[in-house]
Parts: sequence; structure tokens; C-alpha cells
Amino acid sequence: MKEAKKRNPDIITYGLPWGSPGWIDNQTGYYGADQIMYQVNWLKCARDFHNIDVTWLGLWNERPWGTPQFVKDLKKAIDAEGLKTKLVLGDGGMPNVLDYANDTEFMAAFDAVGLHYPCTAGALKGSGPGLLDAGKAVWASEDWWSEAEVRPHPPLCAAQTTRWG
Repeated sequence: MKEAKKRNPDIITYGLPWGSPGWIDNQTGYYGADQIMYQVNWLKCARDFHNIDVTWLGLWNERPWGTPQFVKDLKKAIDAEGLKTKLVLGDGGMPNVLDYANDTEFMAAFDAVGLHYPCTAGALKGSGPGLLDAGKAVWASEDWWSEAEVRPHPPLCAAQTTRWG
């Protein structure tokens, strides 16, 4: 990130854990106070030692996103440290965040949903309009494309992605 920032100071940065150390929550689970401390300390290290304010932070690559309470607690901890980082839920399949649409604190705690291969049939599971109406960004946090590939590509979803931004 430091080298990328040298080349383009306006570049958007994104952190996404793929796992965590074994000491997290005494190996009883991923989502808890230790994980919050771990992620917030990583963001603080980027800011305090490398002069990088991480723009976005995902929760866990290709894993469940936790609970509304975890998301709220993580956002509070981020804010308490004066960090400007926004949270991304998903980073895999479509999270069921709209099941908690009446929890205003939860809905305010995250800003985006990242999906893997969102142009495949049913990737949004009907949640696209609700996410957009809630003011959430929706993007492909993992996708593929190569001119050299010979296997058939999934249909492009230009009409959907145009609406998303």
C-alpha cells in the first residue's frame, strides 16, 4: 500500500483478512473482542507508522460476516480511534444484511457489500434494490476476465452494474 500511495496518493485502499492468529478469542471463534482489537490495531499501524488511512475494511474473505453486534462493535472501535475506515460486508456470497434492516445502528455501521462474481445468476439473491435503497455500495470484490480464456464467460450484467455505480 505504501508504494501504491507513493505513485497515486488518491488510491483507494482495502484490507481484507483471510484468517487470524490462533490466539484470537482463545481459538473459540473468529468474531469477538480479540478480532476487533486485531483489526483496529492493523488499521492504526497503517495510519500511525505508514501514513495510510485504509479506506475500506472487509471482515473475513469468503466466510460468514458475523453478527450485527460484531459489526456495530467493530465500527464503534474504529470510530473511537479516529479512523475513517468504512466497513464492507460480504467478500464472498451475498450476506443476509437486509434481514436486519430495522436495526438502524447496524445498517449505519457498514457502507458496502462486496460480492464475488456478482454477475452470475442469483448472486444478489434479490437484495440489490434493497441495498441500493439503503445507500449501500455494491461491487465485485472478486471477479474474473481474461481475453485469453476459452471457457464461456458468464453473461455480462452491464444494466445491473451501471445502476450500482
